[in-house]
Amino acid sequence: MAKLEIIIKRQYFNEIKIGEKIEEYRLVNQYWAKRLVGKEYTHIIFKNGYNGDAPRFEIEYLGYELKNIKHEVFGDEDVCVFAIKLGKIKI
Repeated sequence: MAKLEIIIKRQYFNEIKIGEKIEEYRLVNQYWAKRLVGKEYTHIIFKNGYNGDAPRFEIEYLGYELKNIKHEVFGDEDVCVFAIKLGKIKI
């Protein structure tokens, strides 16, 4: 099956890698809906940067759910997000 690739900021990259962060949030919009809705993935490849040698790791993809959250990245208002559920890191 396919793998989803996501570019992510260093802070969140590190939090996921050490197990502190178990969900990754993406705004519900056409871009992310096209990549998530009706798609099946086994893993997510998280990359910290766009270069070919950027740090990366692979983690189990456990699906997503829609949530309304307030988060500093998205501003002061509640927003609807895809809460992407993360499993175990592939070693």
